[in-house]
Amino acid sequence: MEKSVKILLGVVALLLAAVAVVIVGSDACLTASSVDVVIASAPVVFFSKNITDEIIKDLRLKFGKIKVITIIAEEAELDGEGTEITPAEQYQFLVRRPDRGLIKMLLPLVQQGKLDDFADKAVKNMVVGGDMDALEDGIVFMGVVQHLKSMLAPAQSFLSNA
Repeated sequence: MEKSVKILLGVVALLLAAVAVVIVGSDACLTASSVDVVIASAPVVFFSKNITDEIIKDLRLKFGKIKVITIIAEEAELDGEGTEITPAEQYQFLVRRPDRGLIKMLLPLVQQGKLDDFADKAVKNMVVGGDMDALEDGIVFMGVVQHLKSMLAPAQSFLSNA
């Protein structure tokens, strides 16, 4: 019964996150501004074992804004009653917000279609924590790269008459 409640809460959290993304129009990168916000918005209930509040705090001091990318490589397998047979294969990564230097280095690679070069340099320079060993898995790596690429999009801005 307890597992069913956890699964139901996870599904509700995922549904709420999906609705929030549609309403706000943001990407799937979640800001780690507070653990409560991330836990309420992410499709997982807890951070991975490689991410602690202390690590996030230290990385914020060093890099400023930190985002959390969650990759679900395989969904949980459930039996007919909703009991989890096999847990979901999921990984989380802490990513720094790109500064001007990183944008100058990475944006031309995206514009020229050099995805391999972009992927290697973006992961090396922007992923600062999390399940680093999982980056060897191609599916996980490309999921992270997809979100890193979306982070290079300009912020929303407006031009109006003074």
